[in-house]
Amino acid sequence: MYVTYEYYTETFGGNTISSDSFNKYERKVRLSLDNFTFDRIKNDETLIDDNVKDCMCEMMEKAYGIEQEEAATDGKIITSESVDGHSVSFAISDSQKNEIDQSRITKIKLYNIAKDYLLNTGLLYRGLD
Repeated sequence: MYVTYEYYTETFGGNTISSDSFNKYERKVRLSLDNFTFDRIKNDETLIDDNVKDCMCEMMEKAYGIEQEEAATDGKIITSESVDGHSVSFAISDSQKNEIDQSRITKIKLYNIAKDYLLNTGLLYRGLD
């Protein structure tokens, strides 16, 4: 575990994810962060500092928000939405394509958060140490 619920609520100031759901999102995001950092953090937990913890917290909130949005739209990708006439348009594709698209979109959003926090740390560097 890279970040605790206590850190999330008290230090990061998070209140989006409940204590009951926290472990689910921590595991999910940890897997993504391990992929983005080529397991550097997993292999050397001394690298876990406040930057990594804050990155995890923000990524968890993003993953939670995406999951809530997917539940509200039944997993479909919204291409446009109107408020007054309440018109919603979805991408024209089968459910498998939507799932693949959503997965890519989620990874890009999570990676962008990781970049914001970890770009200058060397953790995202693809080369050899």
